[in-house]
Amino acid sequence: MEATEDSVRVDLYGGDGSACGHVVYHFEPDVHRAQTRQLRRWHQADTPLTYVRNGDNVTLIHEPSFFQAAWATTSP
Repeated sequence: MEATEDSVRVDLYGGDGSACGHVVYHFEPDVHRAQTRQLRRWHQADTPLTYVRNGDNVTLIHEPSFFQAAWATTSP
C-alpha cells in the first residue's frame, strides 16, 4: 500500500485465477485520512478482503464487518 496526499494505491493478489494488480483510490479530503488508516490497518494485519468490481468502480470489502453492520441495523 502506498499513500499520498491525494491518493492511495493498494496492491492486490490472490483469488482463484491468481490475480495480481493494483487499485488507486482518490478519496474526498474529508474522508481521505480515515479511509487511508483503515486500509493501512487491513494491510498491516494481512486481512483478507473481497474485491468487487462494478464497471469502473472497485470496492474492497471486509465481509465480516460488512455483515455485522448490516445485521446490526435490522430488527426481528
